[in-house]
Amino acid sequence: MSSYVCPRCRKKGPVKLRPNQLCQSCMSTWAWNTTNQVVTITPEAVAALKPKTKAPAKTNPITWVLLSVSLVLSSVVVALLVYFFKVTPAGLSGPQMISRFHTIAVLALLLAVLAGIVGASVFDVARRKKYDLTTSARAAGVVTIILTAGLLGTAGLEVRLVR
Repeated sequence: MSSYVCPRCRKKGPVKLRPNQLCQSCMSTWAWNTTNQVVTITPEAVAALKPKTKAPAKTNPITWVLLSVSLVLSSVVVALLVYFFKVTPAGLSGPQMISRFHTIAVLALLLAVLAGIVGASVFDVARRKKYDLTTSARAAGVVTIILTAGLLGTAGLEVRLVR
């Protein structure tokens, strides 16, 4: 029959014990008292152990594809922003011009969001597949996220300007 009382020390504990099971304190005392071995560490034993080398960082081809897609989307957003601020459409009435600028601004904003998601997914894919990215892949990922954040702010500003 199970009980909360240890059969050896007769103390009541918070855990229900099976028949003839000892409490954690008694188990620990028993484990420490039964090993009469002396452990010695010698310089030869320490020198014999080789330190574990960390596996080299690897970059999956999908990482470079995601980074390339993010950079292409960011460059399309830059082109749309340049078009928005530089080109004045001729021959359009006021409402048509505002409609065109609003379409360009919203498209740039959506592409900037998509570029940010793709750039951040590089790190998410690496985390889920449990591999370490090379330094160049990390740097490129950070650059795409920073570029996208700047473009996102500019595209959001142009959407507000058109309204």
